[in-house]
Amino acid sequence: VSSSDSETVSANRQPGLTVTKNASPSTYTQPGEVITFTIDVENTGNVTITGIAVTDPLTGLNTAVASLAPGVKQTFTQTYQITQANLNSGSVTNTATATGKDPDNVTVSSSDSETVTANRQPGLTVTKNASPSTYSQPGEVITFTINVENTGNVTITGIAVTDPLTGLNTAIASLAPGTKQTFTQTY
Repeated sequence: VSSSDSETVSANRQPGLTVTKNASPSTYTQPGEVITFTIDVENTGNVTITGIAVTDPLTGLNTAVASLAPGVKQTFTQTYQITQANLNSGSVTNTATATGKDPDNVTVSSSDSETVTANRQPGLTVTKNASPSTYSQPGEVITFTINVENTGNVTITGIAVTDPLTGLNTAIASLAPGTKQTFTQTY
């Protein structure tokens, strides 16, 4: 006599994908600085994830990972060069995303963002020179040269420039770092 019995045991599939992003350095002070982003894509589930697309629009990363077994991670290192616009805005936020499929062809996705902060240092310097530097009689004309210079690291807007002696009353719409505007007035 023989007998047989069968039992089906279903797996408790728990797909998981985690993106972790870090930046170095965490602050910047001038255009041209390079920020290095480290992006880890890890399979945090208990089934293999396949056809993983990894993207990071800021750095231009757009790549594929064929598969990641449970507990396995892949690391990507990307760089981004800071612009004056980044400095003016005060920060750069960068997001990376990974999207793949579990064994049942269900989409698994994760993303992470990292914000790098600007160390903004606004500064204006006004210098005024007179020519000639001395006078000896009424009616002599003195020419004043007034320089307004942006000595900081961010663009400054809406600058009012006044000189009550000469009657100068004007505005500078915008002054980028390291630039200056010169005014010549007489009295």
